Amino acid sequence: MVNVVKSNFLEKSQDLIDRLPTAAYAAIDLEMTGITIPGTGRPTRDDTPQDRYPKLRPVPERYSIIQVGVALFHENPDYTAWVEAAAAGGGSGEARNESGGTGGVDGIDSFDDDTVQQQQQQQQQQQ
Repeated sequence: MVNVVKSNFLEKSQDLIDRLPTAAYAAIDLEMTGITIPGTGRPTRDDTPQDRYPKLRPVPERYSIIQVGVALFHENPDYTAWVEAAAAGGGSGEARNESGGTGGVDGIDSFDDDTVQQQQQQQQQQQ
């Protein structure tokens, strides 16, 4: 995870732009100042998409976006090979990607590793 703020916006934006063309897919999450319109009720599990849309459509028209989350997912050949080997009974532990992280996405792991290192450095400086 990377926290993007005013002081690192240009640097992190360029990183996103550089990684975007090779991403297998991207996920976007918005946090808003509200999630329902008073008096309209929330959609139920039984609502169809056609029922949900008119109930939820006014929400982004009324409330402001206060935070945006973006996750880019890249295929990781090492992970795929490990999964295939494990399925065939030949798995020998965790697959590690080039950033040293594990898992089926590349890039996200390196962000996680960077964030952990930054947090550890901050804690050491505070002691």
